[in-house]
Amino acid sequence: MQHSSSRQTDELAVSTTLQGGEYTISDIKGSSNNSYNYHAKTSDGTSVAIKEFFLRDMCRREGNNIQIPAKADAKIFNSLVKTFLRDATFLTSLDSEHLASVLDLFEENGTAYMVKSIPEGELLADLIVDPSRKFTPKQITSIANDLARSLVEVHGFGMLHRDITPSNIMITKDGSAVLLPDFGTFREDRSNASRVVSSVLQSAQHYAPFELTFDDARQGDGSDIYCVAAVVYHLITGEPPAASLDRVAAVAANDPDPYVPLEGSHKKFDDRFLKAMDMSMELFYDSRVHSATELMFIMSKDIDFDETRRMKRDVGKRSTPLTHQGIFIRVKNLLLRR
Repeated sequence: MQHSSSRQTDELAVSTTLQGGEYTISDIKGSSNNSYNYHAKTSDGTSVAIKEFFLRDMCRREGNNIQIPAKADAKIFNSLVKTFLRDATFLTSLDSEHLASVLDLFEENGTAYMVKSIPEGELLADLIVDPSRKFTPKQITSIANDLARSLVEVHGFGMLHRDITPSNIMITKDGSAVLLPDFGTFREDRSNASRVVSSVLQSAQHYAPFELTFDDARQGDGSDIYCVAAVVYHLITGEPPAASLDRVAAVAANDPDPYVPLEGSHKKFDDRFLKAMDMSMELFYDSRVHSATELMFIMSKDIDFDETRRMKRDVGKRSTPLTHQGIFIRVKNLLLRR
């Protein structure tokens, strides 16, 4: 394995080889708080994407190897690496045209790597900020349905993505949306990793529901549904929605929720579709659309939305006030530490 001793940053250098030369890094494609992402060539010249599990808050690079300075962090990191590999193993079984394929998994340099296919297309994160690229209502509706279909497959395996943002969605040449596999790692063992989880999700706070910020909050399929709706909201309005922590803080202070509903404000869209997005971004989990199948049904069927919303709000009211009050207190404390 090759490495550069003069590298000043933590990502692996271009031309680094992995798996005994099977993969050679050709480009550094970016990073998040829990990974570095690369493009690479296989030994037969095939282009692939590689995700390296790297928690920036606790990891350091020495040569190509990852070091964990704090012993307590090392135990957490090793546990999360095992979880990453276990969950990624499930991804190899997923088969959907709207999910990028996982081709290989391995451990090296003291961490884990996931090798993925590279769908032909462009990242939504690049397209969404390009003023020359505008999505039509038909295209946005199609993207929402594609993402919902991908989640039907993911949730069917008992997994959550937990990081659905424009940076993890590829738009192919024919306009289809492909969800990139970057999920599962923190669904379990959350009690050991609350600090890490909070850090990982800060960069996606406009797309993530508030429960993903807390290690002991209820999470489920509805958490991913919120993320999908937030991405669609950005496509419709040109701006991401209000951050969920800011929404909770406002409600806790008896101020109006800063979320601006889509319903009734975008004439070119089917109002049924806009209502589905608003329902998916209800602030509290119990009031939200709970499954990808339900989301697809609401987007495509002529149903009584007022009745559906009333039922969901009644369910939300059945959540104990102490639960919401506890959330308010924790959000207030978190915002004070910003």
